[in-house]
Amino acid sequence: MTESYLILHGLGGSGPTHWQTWLYHELVKAGKTVYYPTLPQYERPQLSSWVNELDRTFQKITIDEKLTVIAHSLGCILWLQYIKEGLPEMVDRVLLVAPPSPNHEHACIQGFFPLDIKGIDKNKPFNHTLQIQSTNDPYCSVEDSQYFKHLGLSQMIMLNKGHINVESGFGPWPWMLDYCLNKQEVTMMKEG
Repeated sequence: MTESYLILHGLGGSGPTHWQTWLYHELVKAGKTVYYPTLPQYERPQLSSWVNELDRTFQKITIDEKLTVIAHSLGCILWLQYIKEGLPEMVDRVLLVAPPSPNHEHACIQGFFPLDIKGIDKNKPFNHTLQIQSTNDPYCSVEDSQYFKHLGLSQMIMLNKGHINVESGFGPWPWMLDYCLNKQEVTMMKEG
């Protein structure tokens, strides 16, 4: 099986200095297959068009790939909406970084909720889902981050780094690259 990566940006996209774009280039330099779709109308996203684009991306991914999904912000909610009918067979690991609160007032964010993934077989063999959240994220309070626990996330890491984006110091993120390439232990995480 070949290891591959799917990177999903959030509302507003991930520009050239964002850690996701940096990660994409680093993984490509390492000779990895990386899918990094530009989701349509990312300044004013619609769930249905994002799901359709993600579906088109999955049509390019083969069953013999061992896929790590790395989503940020609204891309996390896109991912959770996408898998509500079932987890694609090639998915090995999922990292959800700074998912927004279901209570956030932004109309585009509200358009991606509610979530209902009760149909997911949580016993399906894949390594795990990791949620990385921040104690001072303007898009999700600590209390609201607990919302995602009922979705069966296996681990959660709390940082104190805003929305875990460029504005909070996350351009290059060596820990994320190491995690992707070496599957290092979560407990070894550093904040940037």
